[in-house]
Amino acid sequence: MCYKVSVTSSRDVLETRFLAHFSEEEDLFQPFFHANGFANPGLPVITMQAPANIQVFEWGLIPHFAKTPEDAKKLRMGNLNAMSETLFEKATWRTLVMSKRCLVLADGFYESMDLGGPKYPHYIFRADKQPFAFAGLYSSWKNQEGKWINSFSIVTTAPNELMARIHNVKKRMPVILPPDKERNWLKPDLLKEEIHDLTVPLEDGILKAYPVNKLINQNKTPTNESWIQEVCEYPELALA
Repeated sequence: MCYKVSVTSSRDVLETRFLAHFSEEEDLFQPFFHANGFANPGLPVITMQAPANIQVFEWGLIPHFAKTPEDAKKLRMGNLNAMSETLFEKATWRTLVMSKRCLVLADGFYESMDLGGPKYPHYIFRADKQPFAFAGLYSSWKNQEGKWINSFSIVTTAPNELMARIHNVKKRMPVILPPDKERNWLKPDLLKEEIHDLTVPLEDGILKAYPVNKLINQNKTPTNESWIQEVCEYPELALA
């Protein structure tokens, strides 16, 4: 699972880090302290078809077989994530995995630890505090008004040691590509086995995490603000 991310890095930082440039039409991009996938925010991506450009696609993939806006809205809520184990099995993913892969740019994400009732959200980020890329799939869908909507899903996999401790019930984590393998994900001639080899847990020791405010799990609270990334101390976590 990965439903909450942060992209606090500026456009210039992302362009320098990923050796790509925002398209002129992407002037609407704004950094997020907390982007909730269920609100279908626009996040920066780099696609196989345009590897030199950073584009803004909506989170929540609309599959090609969606017939109506109602279909699209319903389907995309179940497509925020794509399980790596089903990329070549599920109809939604197998039509995209060979030709519609993308990098989803971010600098952190949020997951909650479950202690048998109370949930304790954590902010997870690279120890060097640098932006990184999730492995993603994307799609383009034309609505009834003839407008194209570009959307994506983040690929998830089994957890590493840190994420197994934090996301301790469903035990999943997003696929975070090591910097030296990010561009491999965009190669057009990857074999099935090579794709599987890229959708593995990130090596232990690269990520760090700390607990944050429980308000991040309350949809009615505006949490796209800097305070959401501040450390919150929960004494009971010392016993977890």
